[in-house]
Amino acid sequence: MFNQKGTTPLETERLILRRFVVEDAEDMFNNWANDREVTKYLSWGPHGNLGVTKEILTYWINCYENLETYNWAIVPKNFGKVIGSISLIEVSNKNQRCEIGYCMSKQYWNHGIMTESLKAVINYMILEIGFKRVQATVTSTIKCRVKTR
Repeated sequence: MFNQKGTTPLETERLILRRFVVEDAEDMFNNWANDREVTKYLSWGPHGNLGVTKEILTYWINCYENLETYNWAIVPKNFGKVIGSISLIEVSNKNQRCEIGYCMSKQYWNHGIMTESLKAVINYMILEIGFKRVQATVTSTIKCRVKTR
């Protein structure tokens, strides 16, 4: 049984995970939503203009009325601006599992920020909401060469 609470603020040592607001549109567009490399393996492509980002944020904000919506803006405490997002992209109530999706500005890759965000969200989903399994799908860019004789 789940204790649906929706997107409530989460805090880690370096981060605040919070609901998006329309004022985040410019940061979202500039930091990751228009970047082909960041959006390469997502279910959506880069935003062509700021208007697209504003429309999506308006839709996401309206979804917060549903307590089964989990979609956080990632904000480093020392920066104060949105640099990425982390959300549930698939839920199976029957199997008591959920899947997390995320993306973040390339400028902040390899600093442990997404790991810190994931730990906070995974703990929340298991300890507070009651999921038994939290998962993610990874698409790799690793290529293999086969040596032939």
